[in-house]
Amino acid sequence: MVEPVFLILSAAYISDEMAAELGYIPPAFLPLGGQRLFEHQCKLASGEVYLSLPQDFDIPPVDQTAIERLDIRIIRAANGLSLKDSVLFALGEIGHDGPIEILFGDTLVQGRAGEHTDLVSYQNDPANHFWSYYLPENPEAPFSSGYGEGLSKRRILCGHFKMSSAAQWQAALEAAPDFVEALNLYNLQKTFTKKPVAAWFDFGHLALYYQSKREFAVARAFNSIQPDGMTVRKSSDQTNKMRAEAQWFKNLPYDLRPYAPRYLGKSDKNHRAGYRLEYVYQPLLSDLYVFGNLPSHVWATILGGCFDFLDAAEKHRPSEDAPESAEAFASDFFAQMFAEKTKARFAVFLEASGYQHNPELHLNGTKVGPIDTLLEKLLAQIRPTTPSDIRFMHGDFFFGNTFFDFKAMRVLTIDPRAMSWTGLPAYYGDYRYDVAKLCHSIVGKYDHILHGRSRLTQHSPTEWAFTPTDITEPQHISDLLFGIAAEKYNMEKPELLAMTALLFFSMLPLHTESKTRQMHLFVNALRLALLALETP
Repeated sequence: MVEPVFLILSAAYISDEMAAELGYIPPAFLPLGGQRLFEHQCKLASGEVYLSLPQDFDIPPVDQTAIERLDIRIIRAANGLSLKDSVLFALGEIGHDGPIEILFGDTLVQGRAGEHTDLVSYQNDPANHFWSYYLPENPEAPFSSGYGEGLSKRRILCGHFKMSSAAQWQAALEAAPDFVEALNLYNLQKTFTKKPVAAWFDFGHLALYYQSKREFAVARAFNSIQPDGMTVRKSSDQTNKMRAEAQWFKNLPYDLRPYAPRYLGKSDKNHRAGYRLEYVYQPLLSDLYVFGNLPSHVWATILGGCFDFLDAAEKHRPSEDAPESAEAFASDFFAQMFAEKTKARFAVFLEASGYQHNPELHLNGTKVGPIDTLLEKLLAQIRPTTPSDIRFMHGDFFFGNTFFDFKAMRVLTIDPRAMSWTGLPAYYGDYRYDVAKLCHSIVGKYDHILHGRSRLTQHSPTEWAFTPTDITEPQHISDLLFGIAAEKYNMEKPELLAMTALLFFSMLPLHTESKTRQMHLFVNALRLALLALETP
């Protein structure tokens, strides 16, 4: 049996409604599970894969690498084509007369009927949108578009089709006024099998995009994160940490509760400690920053929302007689969170990586100072913590732990640190630590590195060329961060950069599961250290 050509139709940008939250990107480039949607879609193919894209869309280098790795052939179509004309153009570019399988760029299906050579996949109507649907009671023209009569559920076409003859399908498109009527014409000649799919993830409307992301997450839930469609259960065999996080949410001050999902109680299971939160139907800032295409003024609003949370948290300080108000607590916080923890973890990394002999390191043509004194120089740029710096703290306030509600213009944050260096539940710490965590996403590009967007060339064991991301940073977002940090929190740029660099040095032993990523994080720490030490 000849394998069908697999065509993903993504030659138009997402709707204005979706672009308001994600920026203008083709639907196949939407974020899903830490990847682009097309990386999931092409897994359905058994033959050659083609992906149509708008003529003027610039493919980021890492995505181009993924396209080449997956052996996807790109078709560039003019902007503004109708669906019918876009398909006709793609068929002309492919030049294939045999079997073809078509998937709309804003959809993903599971459990499709694979044995049929002429197939239209459908699913029961999940919402009231203008969709194409299947009418079994009308065999002469079984496919139509619209809202239906409103009395019964429609059998919605999922955007997945198989045709045994691309040539006949092309002829039907040329003879019909639109895509749906072409289906009806082809059906008269070949008779489609109409089958429901086991699962349909529709990313073509904003609400359905977030619902489909939820359903996709449920389908591939990890052991530690288990969404059920309404709530998310987080669990771990680290009982103290789970208990501390649960207490953080449970005891969250009332004016901070709008900045976090609703806490739904402890949830221990299978001898693992856990708790439940309300499921959040909003985008993660890491998805927006890494995979989106939002303009700078929108990022200014988002960043303002981040600082709204920090401003609200700053109002909560320990009482005058509390242990957290003592000089000793502030001194210990600085020693443990900025100095000792970083030195100890970095030493573990150096020993495991074979850098004990303090070699000369070079990054992007610049010599990095002696590695054994690098941390001391960074620490010298940071003012020691004082009791007046101790406020309510999240402790891991980076983009991967933060959602943004575009309707409320407010962040929602998850996964607090919630523990002191001694392993006890903790609510207070140096507020600068949260600002540094924010910086480690924006300037440090942590989320980009985590999602494989950074590029590293190793010329020798001690010499590298490195860029932390292949995606253009929203204009002025770093300057905006530095400006707010200086104006609101009296944190000058060298201090904030030094803190951010130390965060990367301290996380290195935590990424042993991927030596490649660990090396990217190490070299990025060197990049940030150079920035911090060179900034006047």
